[in-house]
Amino acid sequence: MNLNFDFEKYTPPKITEEKLTLLAERRREVRQLLLLTVSSHLLFIALGLAAFLAAPYSMALSVLFLSVLALWLAGTGVIAVVFTKKQLEKREANALFNLLS
Repeated sequence: MNLNFDFEKYTPPKITEEKLTLLAERRREVRQLLLLTVSSHLLFIALGLAAFLAAPYSMALSVLFLSVLALWLAGTGVIAVVFTKKQLEKREANALFNLLS
């Protein structure tokens, strides 16, 4: 029988259980973050639509909805900036650690 692949030529990468659980945890975190982002955007849309639907009946309620939406968007922007800076610092620290190792 003629083999097409030489399995003795290369050694497989060393993957430990710890690395696999870390990878699974990261994927779980990414899924949770994606679901949180999608639900947040849907709530933004719902709040904006509620403001426009409430406008003919109560302008004060509509302004309240839009004010809450503006504050919520500003808070989300601040959280996104802080999270991004934290991730960039973590990547720079990992790159420096890998460079020194």
